[in-house]
Amino acid sequence: MSSTSPTWAPLAATALTRLRADYAELAANRPGSGRRPWQPEEPAARKMSDRNPEPLGWRAAAPPATQIPSDAQGAVRAAGGDPLAVEGQSRNRPAVHVPTTDLSLMLRLCATIGSEDRLDAILAPSAVTLIEIGPDTGGLSPSAVRSMLETAILPDAALVWTAALLKDADPTVDGTPDLCVVEITAEDPDKLRNKGAALQAVTRALDAPYPVLILAETLAQLPEDLRRALPGALPLAPLSRDILMAMIAVTRSATGKINPDLFDALPEERALARLSDASVTLALRAGTPPCIAARLAEITRQTSDRGPTLDDIEGYGEAEAAARRMVADLAGWAEGAVAWSDVQRSVLFYGPPGTGKSHLARAMAGSAGALLVRGSFATWQAQGTLSHMLRAMRESFHEAAAARPSILVIDEIDAVGDRADPDLHNSSYRQQVINGFLEALDSLKDIEGVMIVGTTNYPGKIDAAVLRPGRIDVKAQVPLPGARALARMLRDGLGSDIPLEEMARLTRAATGQSAADVDGALRQARSVARHDGRAVAARDVLTALSPDAENHNPARERRIALHECGHAIVGTCLGLGKITRVVLTSQGGQAWMAYATGEHLLGDLEAELTYSLAGRAAERLILGNAAAGAGGNAMSDLAHATQTATGIDTRMGLGAEGLVWLDTSSAAYLRVPQNAARIRARLEAAEARAMRMLETREGLLTRMADDLLEVGLLEGERLEGWLARVNENAAQDVADHADAMAQARPAEVELRETAVEPRRAITP
Repeated sequence: MSSTSPTWAPLAATALTRLRADYAELAANRPGSGRRPWQPEEPAARKMSDRNPEPLGWRAAAPPATQIPSDAQGAVRAAGGDPLAVEGQSRNRPAVHVPTTDLSLMLRLCATIGSEDRLDAILAPSAVTLIEIGPDTGGLSPSAVRSMLETAILPDAALVWTAALLKDADPTVDGTPDLCVVEITAEDPDKLRNKGAALQAVTRALDAPYPVLILAETLAQLPEDLRRALPGALPLAPLSRDILMAMIAVTRSATGKINPDLFDALPEERALARLSDASVTLALRAGTPPCIAARLAEITRQTSDRGPTLDDIEGYGEAEAAARRMVADLAGWAEGAVAWSDVQRSVLFYGPPGTGKSHLARAMAGSAGALLVRGSFATWQAQGTLSHMLRAMRESFHEAAAARPSILVIDEIDAVGDRADPDLHNSSYRQQVINGFLEALDSLKDIEGVMIVGTTNYPGKIDAAVLRPGRIDVKAQVPLPGARALARMLRDGLGSDIPLEEMARLTRAATGQSAADVDGALRQARSVARHDGRAVAARDVLTALSPDAENHNPARERRIALHECGHAIVGTCLGLGKITRVVLTSQGGQAWMAYATGEHLLGDLEAELTYSLAGRAAERLILGNAAAGAGGNAMSDLAHATQTATGIDTRMGLGAEGLVWLDTSSAAYLRVPQNAARIRARLEAAEARAMRMLETREGLLTRMADDLLEVGLLEGERLEGWLARVNENAAQDVADHADAMAQARPAEVELRETAVEPRRAITP
């Protein structure tokens, strides 16, 4: 509970009196009202600290023209109060209504300024003050802030000039201003910022011999050297418990006082700061202060439903590590322990469709307690013309800035395009979209508390300027969701009362499927249950996840398990990187590796060949033959191995062609029989090396494959336990592999010498 009145209480008490007087005058002068203007009997005092001896007494310090709605006035009268009583005025005078938006803005400004002494400092002859409003989706603008300052907070007789008046007005006629206000805001309906105009306005104000107040959505429109030279900005105070207590006292108390215990019943400050004026106004309609607090708690609970957290997921590899670092940075910034300039602020999650890239972003927001704001080029482009598309894009960025701390997720960010694309069709449109997006990204550099998460299936289609550090700091691949993430998705879809045994069966069935697959299965299960007129059951989801469960082929599944475990064992033996996951999927299986950074020597490339063909070697070792699963499309093991083996000769200067780079495809190069024979021999040697490594671990290979068959997914501690056994003899394997390479080198040299035509001497 707040034990004392806030430091800005005296300033707010005076401002409240003036704001009410202003609205009373407006009401009296409204055409047809028949009322006379109401004015306070005497000017409000400038200093009021001596009138507030008790913690909440300041809220009754100003003569209260109450704003209690007519439907609530009966309860006030029944309790012995007078809802229309105004100190020193007729008891029959109607109540004065101050809109919630104005009341909130007035109190936030008072909290920003802090005290009457600070207000006097703002008005000192050589003072320069900055108030950063921040992009606000509720319509708040620098001009609205200036108007409130003039109406309620600055001294009654204060003369305020804008920067435009400095240019056009005649000081001998118009008098000397007490304050010059510079408003830095959007210059046109599309929110296109005019940095030149903003700089001119600030320069003109600084050149005049008057105190200057700069009101800005963001200071990003000013040159960096000027931003550094200007005094630190005062961020506009967000809605807080103290401000809300004042609003409730003003609008729901005949005496201007409320029970101090209400303070603890209000939502936490971070949740309140995210509420819109409309939500607060809706809550204030609840009537009594306890009902208002209860409604606010419900609104903030719904708005802050965080969904999954990073603790609910596992096995996302580098993407998960990057997410955790960003969440930790955001927490450190919120606590004041980390400067925003040191925070990792942006990440690109890429991977195949449906792997859960957006789900990972939601988990980041849940762990950080930040608001998730979603945007996508598809949504923005659906607005119509280029100007409408750019406007929608900027509105998403403004929404994220207004809701900070927040995470702005931009789905399918590859739709921004690439200026290096040789296709000239719509190149002008693409150029303008990219430029607009770069401007929007840069606009967040000076707005603390906003992180950006981009998601894409095709990282190679994104313009290089978008991906440079400072705009997108980290690029991380997202694999399929892990067991804990799958279990969380299933619990969210079915409820938390699923028995553990059934949840284990569901998680096993979902293993190897994408987040999109699981979401689709849940929708299908609910649809079936709805059609049958009953509640959805675990068996419905199980059927949707594994429609062919009755027709599964155990022999095929064992072959796949051996294949993937062969990759994991050989990759670990060679020290190529860290195996982070081995999984069986409905399409086959996958072994995920976070590659270590090597020197790209010939030995490194041959180790990659050995790893690529280790799955086939495992099949041949245990089952006596290899299936076609290692081949197939251009992403298959065999395709990757063939491209690497061919590249050693044609593109890397390490093979039979010598020191030359050939711009030719693998298919064209292999049409030459001699080349095909050499590449085939290189691949067969790599598979034989993988076979030798697995022969010494045959028992480990079969046991690991059996475990994978049982659970469908090896990750975390379970996977590390298996790989620890692999590593017992890994050093010897690497040495044996190096010896095998050295023995094969003379044959490679002989092939190169017979394949390369002698170079001719170059004569002048």
